[in-house]
Amino acid sequence: MKKISSLSVMVLFSLSLFAQSPGIEAAIGQFMAGLPDKAEVSIGLTHNGKTYQYGYAKAEGKVQTKKNENAIFEIGSITKTFTATLLMEQVENGNMQLDGAIQQYLPVSMKQPTYEGHSISLKHLATHTSELNPSPGSFLGPFLKSKLFAPQNPYKYMKAKHYYRYLKGFKLNYVPGKKWVYNNAAIGLLGELVARQQQSTWETLVQEKLFEPLGMNNSYFRITKELKGRMVQGYNAKGKKAALWEMDFINPAGVIKSTLNDMMKWLAAQLDPPTAELQYLTTTHQALDIPMPLEGHAMGIGWVHKIVDEDTRFLWHNGGTGGYHSFLGFDKGQGNGAVILTNICSSHPQMKNEAGKSKVDALGFELLRLLRETK
Repeated sequence: MKKISSLSVMVLFSLSLFAQSPGIEAAIGQFMAGLPDKAEVSIGLTHNGKTYQYGYAKAEGKVQTKKNENAIFEIGSITKTFTATLLMEQVENGNMQLDGAIQQYLPVSMKQPTYEGHSISLKHLATHTSELNPSPGSFLGPFLKSKLFAPQNPYKYMKAKHYYRYLKGFKLNYVPGKKWVYNNAAIGLLGELVARQQQSTWETLVQEKLFEPLGMNNSYFRITKELKGRMVQGYNAKGKKAALWEMDFINPAGVIKSTLNDMMKWLAAQLDPPTAELQYLTTTHQALDIPMPLEGHAMGIGWVHKIVDEDTRFLWHNGGTGGYHSFLGFDKGQGNGAVILTNICSSHPQMKNEAGKSKVDALGFELLRLLRETK
């Protein structure tokens, strides 16, 4: 790992291919300068059919370049885009209906699954508009067990059976689809239902239908002893070492661990699916324009849409765990994209900008804007 005495020199060297866009150099330089010590960052950009990858680490106030494109980070909720893709494959194949009521796919019967002719659908699960309880009373036992035996793994002991217990007593008393509320449990349920439909597991489906066809050979659900040496250490909001999130029912919402190289393959597949069999990936990109509390944004199927203007949308998702924060976004109209992987929790004070927003997300949007302006 080569030390660079000047941050500006380091960034200029790394981004020499983007000399025509000094704004990219400045944006990344400013981002790195504001990060806490122990931060490690892996950034990938796609522009005009070419990819660019950069790695950095910060120690004792100094930024160093680091070759880390094959280092493993937790990607958190970017995992949700994989789950949405599995759903749309089943929809495209005619095995599931996007607007189909979840009751027809559940192994238990809800106490009252309809209200005034309305039901909770798979689309409601995928778009965070089901209004199902993300933390029902049936989660209390598993939550307390986590607090006692795995305090850094809040979702570790939550299983499908606990959510099914809640659904068995559930009475729908509202029209679903009217309100957006972020819901990890709903995505966990979606992954369960898609897997049940195929008599498989969510992990097996992701591996066989997505990781393997795309050559994502360095993406994982659990980190074995053999892989620990490649796992970048994560840090929590207090700057202390964080444990990896080991989960079960919530896996479809945030368990994947991956590398920059692999996430660039996921990005590339969104911009241009590599095979005819994978063309269905783009069905997750449709604009549903479901209102969100975040101004200028709308919810789609797994992806959030940042509406730049009438002709421009950035599709994106971020991911946060106890010790990592990530961003993946793309401008499909221009064929541009950005991936940012970091090893610091988004709640760390130095990971927020003056507006209290994530510095990682802000950099992601700025890079997409700058790439759009770069010829």
